[in-house]
Amino acid sequence: GTTRVFLVGMDLVAVNPELRARVLELAPDLVPPENIILTATHTHNGQGGMTRKMPVRLVSGRFMPDVLESTAMGITRAMQEAYDSRTRAAIGFGTAKQTGLTNNRRFSGGPRDEQIGVILVEDADGNPISVVANMAAHPTSIGDADMYQFSADYPGFFYTEMEKLTRPECVPIFLNGTQGNQTIGNPENKSDWARTESVGRLLAQRAKEVINGINCGEATLRVASAEPALPLALA
Repeated sequence: GTTRVFLVGMDLVAVNPELRARVLELAPDLVPPENIILTATHTHNGQGGMTRKMPVRLVSGRFMPDVLESTAMGITRAMQEAYDSRTRAAIGFGTAKQTGLTNNRRFSGGPRDEQIGVILVEDADGNPISVVANMAAHPTSIGDADMYQFSADYPGFFYTEMEKLTRPECVPIFLNGTQGNQTIGNPENKSDWARTESVGRLLAQRAKEVINGINCGEATLRVASAEPALPLALA
């Protein structure tokens, strides 16, 4: 209809204010700024160097303007490419429960978010354009000697497996949930990178099961946002 939205998923620990501001400056003049939704998977192995705020620089490293600029340009280039390849589409969603993919990292057997949410977007011929999957778990499975490697963590393996299960042209997007003390499990008893790969692959397979039961249709897009009043904090 009349509403256009950009949903952008990034393999970063967070979307900092400097990055968002630069993306909005460079973004193609196609949608209102409030209709550009930038999301981070929260992988702790994404690049840093994109904020001037001292408390954050203690963990993300010194501010590097070229990293901020190249990241923002890559995001806006992807937005333009997505717009240029737009086509008539239908959308649907579904949910399911997962067991074994996540655990409570603070309390053994503690509360766990079991839900997987899935959004499916199809073209006029029923081919998947995009699959959006939501699960709550910190992407922090990489450690030891590989702690400083760049990686999307388990969401990266989710992308790869979902492309295999659907088609190479499909764009998988991962949206993390309210992760809190939620971390990934180890249902196949793997170690190191094999564990990371296992969770991403199994998440894609579970999401594909949800997709198989989704009937897509036309929907009217709406965008809403609110700014909550929070007390001042040192952060």
